[in-house]
Amino acid sequence: VTITANNPNEGAYLRPSQSKVYLDMKSKESKPLSVEYVSVKNDEESILTDKAITYTSADETIATVSQDGVITPVSIGTTDIIITSEGMTEYVKADVYSAAIKTPAEWLSMFDKTCDIESRYYLANDIDFTGVEYDIGLLAESGDIGSCFFGAEIDGDCYSVKNITMTGVSQSLFGTTVGLKLRNISFENI
Repeated sequence: VTITANNPNEGAYLRPSQSKVYLDMKSKESKPLSVEYVSVKNDEESILTDKAITYTSADETIATVSQDGVITPVSIGTTDIIITSEGMTEYVKADVYSAAIKTPAEWLSMFDKTCDIESRYYLANDIDFTGVEYDIGLLAESGDIGSCFFGAEIDGDCYSVKNITMTGVSQSLFGTTVGLKLRNISFENI
């Protein structure tokens, strides 16, 4: 038996443009995924454009993917997009959320769906509440913060919610929470 070490300076690999794709059910916007077939020889990389690359969704009830790598949301959840070419495989996570949150108004609109623990949101940028009234009690039907139940998942994608000044008698970021999940989010100057 002869064992030969692989030369790390030669070979090929697939390079996706990103490792995770956020998709928004509210807009139902599709997102393209680009993948490069990279050949390495003598420490030099070159992009080969003549290689066939295939895309497959691990769960088409969550997201579908076209032959040219365009991912379309179908329902809220998470699935893998499987990319293959010449015996190589890469994975990109497709996370489908209820909506992307980009503004203070969109942040506050999350509280319109109280007690919906299936809702998932992600921040698409930092949310700055400077000069915006923040009173969760006003969003409750009865005006009572105790009746404003909120349960959802919020993925901050490492963005921040900042400069919140609470008004009103009852003060809370979320009202009464039931099953709230916060991930990768920071709060500044509350």
